[in-house]
Amino acid sequence: MHVLIDGTPAINDERAIKRYVSNLISELSVLDRSFEISVLYLGFRKGVSVLPQSPDSGNMKIHCSSANGRMLRLMWSLLGWPDISFWVKGKPEIMHFPGAEPYIPAKGSTILSTMHGFARLFIPEKMGGEKENSRRLRILEESIRKTDRFITVSETNRIELSEKFGVKPGKIRAIPLGVGAEFSTSPVSREDLEKIRKKYSLGDKRIILFVGVIAPHKNIDGLIRAYAELPSALRKSSNLVLAGPMGSDQFRKEYAEMARKCGVSEAVKFTGRIPEDSCDLPLLYKCADMLVFPSFYEGWASPPLEAMKSGVPAILSDIPSLRESSGGNALFCNPDDPHSISDSICRMVEDTKLREKLIGEGLSFAGKFTWRICAEKTLEYYREIASS
Repeated sequence: MHVLIDGTPAINDERAIKRYVSNLISELSVLDRSFEISVLYLGFRKGVSVLPQSPDSGNMKIHCSSANGRMLRLMWSLLGWPDISFWVKGKPEIMHFPGAEPYIPAKGSTILSTMHGFARLFIPEKMGGEKENSRRLRILEESIRKTDRFITVSETNRIELSEKFGVKPGKIRAIPLGVGAEFSTSPVSREDLEKIRKKYSLGDKRIILFVGVIAPHKNIDGLIRAYAELPSALRKSSNLVLAGPMGSDQFRKEYAEMARKCGVSEAVKFTGRIPEDSCDLPLLYKCADMLVFPSFYEGWASPPLEAMKSGVPAILSDIPSLRESSGGNALFCNPDDPHSISDSICRMVEDTKLREKLIGEGLSFAGKFTWRICAEKTLEYYREIASS
């Protein structure tokens, strides 16, 4: 059997998909050696692009191309060329697109796509303009049409894919994402914690932490309003830390203005993008008293599990995917109601027994999710597809 993986998102994507593809390739590279695995990276820039750790030996062959993406897409749309054989010898039995879009022609191969959620279908009003949403939905529908087999990152998404797009359940396998070993309860020095607080101007107050892109679908406005509604004493003793990249410059201005109008601009801290090759995010979790993640929609969210593995209790939106990805080991709130979010924060601070319970049960549950397990389940699915 020969499996070809599109590794391009691991070097060109800025989102969680990059982390997924990178870790999947790294783990697959040290697993079963009974069949060939190739990885193709398009848009590779020597000296700039950083490949995942995957030895170019045994059954893991690496193919890099600097071909321009826009030029390729034009050629594909007009000529249907070049197909996958232009870069890789032999026809792979399975062509896996872990970034959800099967954009490279691969005639004769079984097309496998990993789907990461359908936010533009369920909350289009939070995802940008109508024109852009329509364009993205057309791409999604075309991707589903071209795909023979699917991986979804949650059972919730598996059901959504089947019910909303008519995909037969037997063609879908739910394989949850992993959590990196860098997130743990291992002790760190006080000096390291002080450095990270100083780096992001967090002071020495209690930290109410959010992790993710700073954008409307993550309910940042609801979180800022909820923080502003906290009792005065709790507000004065805490900072709301929003850790992640800004969705746009416009959002930066809007959320800063909202914090100002709510009278909490000094306490709302925007860290900006956290460097992926640093220890900053694990250290931020260790500084935090709680994670608050009131997103309107998720396919599968990593921050709750990252927090749990770090011994940090979580407050999450009461939506199916977050119920699933947390195992119910969180305090749940109504994302449409800032009062519900605010009340949950107060309860997390005041109820010591609840905190201890959530921390203990969260640690136990989060331990079930590793990138190795994710890769093993993916490998198992490759075998099943090949034998069918």
